[in-house]
Amino acid sequence: MALAGLLAAFVALRFFGPDDTAEQHTTSASSATSTPTATAPSSPTPTPTPTTTPTARPSGALPVVDRLTADDRYALSVAASRRTIATGAATPVYLVADDALTLGWAAVPAAAGRGGVVLLTDPDRLPEVVTAELERLDPSEIVVVGDTTSISDAVKSAATRLAPRVVRVDTADPADAAREVTRTAFPTASEVWVASAGSAPDLATASAVAAGRHAPVLVLREDAVAPDPSDVTLL
Repeated sequence: MALAGLLAAFVALRFFGPDDTAEQHTTSASSATSTPTATAPSSPTPTPTPTTTPTARPSGALPVVDRLTADDRYALSVAASRRTIATGAATPVYLVADDALTLGWAAVPAAAGRGGVVLLTDPDRLPEVVTAELERLDPSEIVVVGDTTSISDAVKSAATRLAPRVVRVDTADPADAAREVTRTAFPTASEVWVASAGSAPDLATASAVAAGRHAPVLVLREDAVAPDPSDVTLL
């Protein structure tokens, strides 16, 4: 699954219940028939006030899935961003090259945990649609995920004109990238999701679920049989 598709699917999935418009009104009243007497009339009984009980949302309500479409991956990541992040939100933005997606899986939950977003970029230039989105967001920080073989200095230079702080996760190794992204985005965490760099479906699933739970993702190297000592230290 392309990372842009994951971003779009994640932000488009919304759980909701039926509209809270149905109301149940209950009015109590009583009457009695009695033989008239010569006693003085009593004060009138006030009319009871109706009580309103809103219809509760059922648990396990089915999700509604919206479709996001765009001309390319860059525009699709922008569409996902525009759906979720307000203009001028000054949130962090993670830039991931569209041909180095294995470096970007950990950025998805990192961005979600920090209230930010992931945008895709061409490795050699910052696409116009992404530049426009960065101008709209006015990010507090841009994180360039990958070394210069993944995202060029030209892209980073363009990013410096759009945010007060630009940092690079300077590695081409998915495990190292995930570790560094996690270290800076999650000072603490109650759970961690772990997936192999050699399994795109596992990475996509772990990233989406972790983002929804505001938890980090760590990536194991393809030939790893156990977590890297650096991962153990981080945990």
